Amino acid sequence: MSIKFIYNLDFKLKTEMTPQFESSFAKVIEAHNCHEKGLGKQMKFYRTFAGDRDIIRISVPMASLNEMDLWEHTPEIVLEYFGQELGLKILQDYCDATAGWESSITKPYEPTAYLDNTKYSSS
Repeated sequence: MSIKFIYNLDFKLKTEMTPQFESSFAKVIEAHNCHEKGLGKQMKFYRTFAGDRDIIRISVPMASLNEMDLWEHTPEIVLEYFGQELGLKILQDYCDATAGWESSITKPYEPTAYLDNTKYSSS
């Protein structure tokens, strides 16, 4: 697959609730990994190493923006996989432990493609 876009989802964690987020997030990812419409195998995960906030990022590479139209939403996946009662508990714990989230779509960028060798010549 030629990667043309990357969907990013950043979760800002509540520091005091990090263990709750980690355990409920693991269940969400389990559902995505096991559900036939889940994105688990496509997802890449990143976590803040240095900075003023603990953020977990999910990135999903895409060949086309149309791929997003085929995605099933996380609540549906979790509820179908774990059932209504446990699924709602997992989703509530997951949401309660975040201070917010942001999504973005990025694409590969090659800065040297914009290089004008004459503009900064040493002569």
